[in-house]
Amino acid sequence: MEGADALSALAEVAIGIAGFSAIALVLSRSRDSVSPDILLVIRTVIVNGVFLAFLALFPWILASGTFPPTEVWRWSSGAFVFGVLFVVWPVYVREQRALGPLQDTGLLRLSHVTWGLAGLMLLVQVANLFGWPLSPSFSAFYLGLWLGLSVPGIAFVFLIYRLLR
Repeated sequence: MEGADALSALAEVAIGIAGFSAIALVLSRSRDSVSPDILLVIRTVIVNGVFLAFLALFPWILASGTFPPTEVWRWSSGAFVFGVLFVVWPVYVREQRALGPLQDTGLLRLSHVTWGLAGLMLLVQVANLFGWPLSPSFSAFYLGLWLGLSVPGIAFVFLIYRLLR
């Protein structure tokens, strides 16, 4: 399968980011008083990391069948879009609404950046799903995964800055 090594490396990076965020939480000096806002960032890093690792490995399931390569990438992007629209997005929208307006300007900026990157990632995956403007390919799927990985990556850097300062 095209890009198998790249996909497994991306899955490892995603799991690594999720694991290190859990370690950062444990090592933080103020872990007894972690705010609900920071807990949302931690959940964002862990859930998105695990979700992206699963999606990076999903094409192998399809490639083991008799699907042609373009259909493997089309269905992989479809699984990505389905997971984001019907699982991940509703959970985060509900959690952010439960928190109310973000008072911390750093968290507000982080929220804007991550939602913007998530929108761009979703746009790339939808384009790959429908084969517009090019036919479905590994490159578009992989670009969408990297854009998706930037969300927990940026949130992880923010988390390290906040928890370990």
